[in-house]
This record gives sequence, structure tokens and C-alpha cells, in this order.
Amino acid sequence: MEEDPKIALFANFNNGFVAVVMFYGTTQPSHRRPLSRFTTSEAWVGFAYEWPKDGSDDAAAQKAVDTISKTVQSLAKTKGTLLDFKYMTFDTGSQKVLGSYGAENIKLMQEVAAKYDPEGVFQKLQNGGFLLRDNI
Repeated sequence: MEEDPKIALFANFNNGFVAVVMFYGTTQPSHRRPLSRFTTSEAWVGFAYEWPKDGSDDAAAQKAVDTISKTVQSLAKTKGTLLDFKYMTFDTGSQKVLGSYGAENIKLMQEVAAKYDPEGVFQKLQNGGFLLRDNI
């Protein structure tokens, strides 16, 4: 296998690198579990990185994380194995997590928000995070 030159992006971030793969058996869609969109066996891949804590490399580290994330997604898509779902805990910060939940689930969340929070308090007062107003 030929080495991808982008791997050099990680040369300065070798203080820690962990790739976590979680395998899930075949799941069935359920109305009780709105995020169970797929009826196939799943493997989720999460990456964890560490770099010096002085913050001087934050932008470069984020670029490296985004690059490997996009590379893995592109490879999975090319192989026909991409399940377009992003897990909040493993979000890179630049990903549209809620958008990966599917149109039906987004609609359901918007309906629930309209019913229980018609003034949009939780959308307006919360600064950042996974909000329906800007993460779809």
C-alpha cells in the first residue's frame, strides 16, 4: 500500500494517537430509537489525538483531524460502505452531526422543539453545540 503524503500532517502530533473502532451487529429501525437509521452491521471509527497543550498547534492539529476524517469518509464512500452518520462524542467540531441523523429524524426533532419549546429558548440561549438552528 502506498503511503499517503497527507500522513505527514501527523508528524508533529505523535504525543498520542488512538483509533477506536466499534462494531455493532445488525440493527433494525425502531420508532422508539429515532437514530437507528440503518439496518446493516456497523463499524464506527473514532480518532483521538493529543498534542502539546500550549495551544500553538491547535489550528494545524484541527486541520490534520479534519483531513483524516474526510479521507476515511471518502474511502468508505468509494468502497460503498459509508453509513453517513456522525456520533456527537466523536465529532471534530466542524461536522454537521445533526444533519447525519436523516431528514425524518430532523423533522421529528423540529416538531418536538416546536411543541415543547415554542419560544426557541433552548436554541437561542445556548451558545454553540449541536443545535437545530445551525447544525443541520
